[in-house]
Amino acid sequence: MAPDIAKLWEGTLDFIRGLGEDVTIRFLRHYVACGRLKNFVCLAPHKTDITLWLKLAPASVTLEKGFTRDVSDIGHHGTGNLEVRISNEATLAKALPLIERDYEES
Repeated sequence: MAPDIAKLWEGTLDFIRGLGEDVTIRFLRHYVACGRLKNFVCLAPHKTDITLWLKLAPASVTLEKGFTRDVSDIGHHGTGNLEVRISNEATLAKALPLIERDYEES
């Protein structure tokens, strides 16, 4: 993992941990599952970005090519129908409100 992606990874996990004392983080083989009673976001690090899967309805957000996509009918690791790609500080800033919304709705 590149140093800049590692920094984004740590920032994302720190934000998720800070959402509440009820947040659990489990490091699994292919991804990291974050939940309360059930998972609300799953993450997977890659060389050039971080993939998140959120349990938000894709129709409830404006999909942006290269940032968000509907994976309702696509097999993937983790849980959730909205895929979010974080590749820099700008995309992280756009992703944080979606993560917080997902946490609040879970």
